Parts: sequence; structure tokens; C-alpha cells
Amino acid sequence: FSVASNYHTYWDVLFPPWAYNNTHTPDSTTFNCLIKLATALNGYINGLFLPPAENYPSNGDVCDWMYGETNEKNRIMAVLPEVGGENDGGSWPPPENIFPLAEENRYANLVYAWGPGVIENPPYIKNGSLNLNYCRPLIDTLRLSGVENNPDNHTSNVYAQLLSQND
Repeated sequence: FSVASNYHTYWDVLFPPWAYNNTHTPDSTTFNCLIKLATALNGYINGLFLPPAENYPSNGDVCDWMYGETNEKNRIMAVLPEVGGENDGGSWPPPENIFPLAEENRYANLVYAWGPGVIENPPYIKNGSLNLNYCRPLIDTLRLSGVENNPDNHTSNVYAQLLSQND
């Protein structure tokens, strides 16, 4: 494995290593890019940037081991998403919340599945614009497509989050 995700509940936060002391790893820049991309649609917070009172150290976690132990395995870029909130029932959400929580994390799971190549060449448009003169809110459907230039010659789905200027 080159990327791993270890789901926990609950908080809507995505934690990179190091959990035991909440410091940056040598790959923190890469982790931050991965987290920014993975949370682009669900709005989760990068746990490394929470204030100390909220981001408390734990006695290590599986992500620390997956990332840090390299004697018996390759380094794994591991993250720990905390999924859901207080209304989701703590450790076990009510049945009616399971599908919405899974949907909320679908894009993030695709990011993890794409692996480390997505970190260097993220599948998103950094600067895009839309001429609102041609759109009728609540009536028109906006379809986005993209072309990737890559050595693997693969195709990807393109997702977008549209916000009004007031958001």
C-alpha cells in the first residue's frame, strides 16, 4: 500500500501523522496537499492545524506506525479521518445517517485510491471561471469535463463544488 485511510468517529477532521506529539513529519507538505484535495468536497478540517486544546496528542496511532515504521515495510502515507458529528450518534451513527456519511467521504476515498501520483498532479482545476450571464440558477445543469495529460493515459471523473459569491 502507498496510501491508507483509517476511519474513526466522530469530528469531521482529517489527521496526518504524528499523533503522539502533533508535530510535522518530513512529508508534511505532501500530507497537507493530500488532505486539501481529499477534503475539497466534504469540508473536513486538517487536524494538524487545530489549536492544542482541540488537537490533543494520543499515544500514537496506526497512521504513525504505517508512516513511520520502514524497517519491515515501505512507508505508507496514512491519514485518519474522524467522520460525522454529535448528531451521528458517536461511535455508531443511526442507520439513516450511514449512506450520507459514506457519500460525504466518497470523493476522499477516490483521492486515496488514486494514490501518490494524485498528490503531485491533482485532478482539479486551480483557476476556473463561469460566465454567470449564461446560467439560470435552479434551472440549468452545469456539466464539467476535463482532459488530463499524463503518462498513464488514464481518464478520471471531474467533480466540482459551486459556491455563490456570497458563500
